[in-house]
Amino acid sequence: MWWPGPGPPAHRQEPQGRPEPGFHGRDASQPYGELEKIYQRLEKHFKDMQDIEFTVQQGKLWMLQTRSGKRTAFAALRIAVEMVGEKLIDKKTAISRVDPDSLNQLLAPIFNPQAKAEAIKAGKFLPKG
Repeated sequence: MWWPGPGPPAHRQEPQGRPEPGFHGRDASQPYGELEKIYQRLEKHFKDMQDIEFTVQQGKLWMLQTRSGKRTAFAALRIAVEMVGEKLIDKKTAISRVDPDSLNQLLAPIFNPQAKAEAIKAGKFLPKG
């Protein structure tokens, strides 16, 4: 995978650490493990990043609904590249996933995060208003 960004793949953002005991001291690791298996199964089935709605009641995981996740052009490109790298989709499918009308987002100038942080620190940004 050639994506230069740090961290895990964009379509697999994991919570930090394992869950701690939940409501009334119940262990949340079982529903968490179930959720991991289900989201991986859904992603393989739909071959797309999923927005999953769920709830956990009395230690039981309930799936409410799933749909393809909305994303910016930057995220669509990154996710498509990662899914090709994972062999979930082919290059032709990846190209079709990026909306042509949103490509302007990729061409517009963006701030380098490090330069932005340095400018804020130096007080070079104009305040809102």
